[in-house]
Amino acid sequence: MDRLDLTDDPGPTDGPGPIDDYLRDVAVRLCGPRRWREEIVEEVRDGLAETAAACREQGMNPTAAQRTAIAEWGSARVVAGAYARAALHATGKRVGTVVLLGVPLLVATWWAVLSQRVRDPFPQPSPGVEVAANVLGVSALLTVVGALLAWVFSKGVRSLARHNSERWRYRASVTAVICMGAAMSVTLTVQIAQALVDPRSVAWPWLALPLGSSALVGTALLTEGRRLVVARRMWAAG
Repeated sequence: MDRLDLTDDPGPTDGPGPIDDYLRDVAVRLCGPRRWREEIVEEVRDGLAETAAACREQGMNPTAAQRTAIAEWGSARVVAGAYARAALHATGKRVGTVVLLGVPLLVATWWAVLSQRVRDPFPQPSPGVEVAANVLGVSALLTVVGALLAWVFSKGVRSLARHNSERWRYRASVTAVICMGAAMSVTLTVQIAQALVDPRSVAWPWLALPLGSSALVGTALLTEGRRLVVARRMWAAG
């Protein structure tokens, strides 16, 4: 990276300095849980402040010192990429947490609705219902397995960390997200089919519980899934 010519730099000015603008650019490029991103930005801020202070001791004015510190750290893209592996780790762990907490919540709320059903809307064996039940069971199993594996790789077990732990953590997390999304979709589809076949078989007052929990968990999955993909791309590019 070319060195900046700081011989004619002006002194301090009112308003945000170069470091503030730089940190905003870094923050935009980071992905992962909000608290983790704030900690990374503060870490970068402290490092830049130390570098700028060293430059000030050499006689530079504040603005020149900040620009020199930024030049030594590198572009915001480079800095964000350096933290991509940590982002992948943090987001993968977050996905596991969402899944492991979301599964019991969804099971409990949907059970509360299904247990209130007055009569069975499908009295005769239905191939569609059987297929949906099988898909739901397999999806739920793979969801839990994927979440547990994501947690194991996030913990950095030595016997597993030797074999591309970041790649396997990403695959396990993506599997958990996709399978949980599939399980939620199948459950909602069966509920809609039940309402269409026999509306009186649906416990409508109780339906707000699973729909609300599904919306909550689904939003969290989409958010963390997007962060996971972005972190993976940043890590691969770095």
